[in-house]
Amino acid sequence: MVAPVLAQLFWTVLTLIRPEYGALPIDPYRPGLYRIAVIAIAAAVVFCWFALLRRKLGATALAVAGLGWLAGLSLVLAAVTPGGAYLATLPALAGAITGLIALRVRAWLGAAVITLGGIVAVAILLPTVIMLFPALGMPMAGVGAFLTVLLLLALLPVIDLIHPSAEPVQGLPALRARRRGTFATLVASLTAIVCTVAGLAVDRFDGDHPALTQLMYALDADTGRAEWLSAEASTQKWTSQYVSGDPKPVATTLPAFGDAELRVGPAQAATLPAPAVTKVSETTAANGDRVVTLLLKPQRTVRFTTLHVAASTQVTGLTVAGQQLPADRSAGGGWGTGFIFHAPPPEGVQVVLTIHGAGPLKVRAMDASDNLTEMPGFHTRPSGVGILGSHSSEMVAVAKTYSI
Repeated sequence: MVAPVLAQLFWTVLTLIRPEYGALPIDPYRPGLYRIAVIAIAAAVVFCWFALLRRKLGATALAVAGLGWLAGLSLVLAAVTPGGAYLATLPALAGAITGLIALRVRAWLGAAVITLGGIVAVAILLPTVIMLFPALGMPMAGVGAFLTVLLLLALLPVIDLIHPSAEPVQGLPALRARRRGTFATLVASLTAIVCTVAGLAVDRFDGDHPALTQLMYALDADTGRAEWLSAEASTQKWTSQYVSGDPKPVATTLPAFGDAELRVGPAQAATLPAPAVTKVSETTAANGDRVVTLLLKPQRTVRFTTLHVAASTQVTGLTVAGQQLPADRSAGGGWGTGFIFHAPPPEGVQVVLTIHGAGPLKVRAMDASDNLTEMPGFHTRPSGVGILGSHSSEMVAVAKTYSI
């Protein structure tokens, strides 16, 4: 448990030192040294545990306990994911068999047999550790640390052969013996520190490996107020010239974002037309509900458009471009039923709302384009700063409320 927690804490510290890592999709550009640091952290934890308990419980008890954890995990994997049970089953079996054999042969041959059992564990678990790091990325470094611990538990009989003893030795003071017992832990800890410092020095951002930033622009056509928006977990240096402070909900202005919280900053209002919403017809259904047909038509070239109905309005039916959609969604911020329509046609999108009850119909329309660089106040990204590949990056949104 300690090793995975420390591995996740390690990544958290790295993102605090270098906030740009938080925006990368899965991994830093050069994560090799960081991965070695995570393995070293796991090794330091196991070595420390082994050194602390070896004198009290004995190396044999610890080796049996390590193989016992693997055996127990193999039963869990056999029940949950049978195809992956071999990761724990075979190292535990190899360690148990070679350990029993080692008890019945000469010391030098026993050491060779135990080493053979360790080789089986390395052959099975080390490739898994190596493959999972790029598959899951540093944000899930704890998984790699956990598998490293499993590997080291399987290697405890081998580790005992080479680990410096902390037990009193004739002619060696007890304090010095204990210091020898901490040697492996210190080496692993120092390796983690050195790899971390080297990783920070090697993995720098440049034109070929840019820091990925995420920035948006939103104009409220009702008030004429514009804002810069960013979904970055930690504001990067380039993005900080536009947004600041803690993330806050934006659903009141931009219902399409739902319960998402974004960092915001004031922006100069651009001259951009809002999407138009017009009532095409209104009829009354047999049960007395109103059936209102609207036309949602963007007034500029956009990537998608949205429409949301006020949460106070009870919508019992929603049809968009001939397709029936669920009418019980809630966007938050005072807005309820709505939809996002990608690649709207030039003639607009027909929307049919079935509404229970009387009163005015209040809707919020929004559309979004990709011309962020044309907005007033935008500064060209310097070399080493790139664009995060996300659905909302570079988005320019314009929203307007209509009462129909």
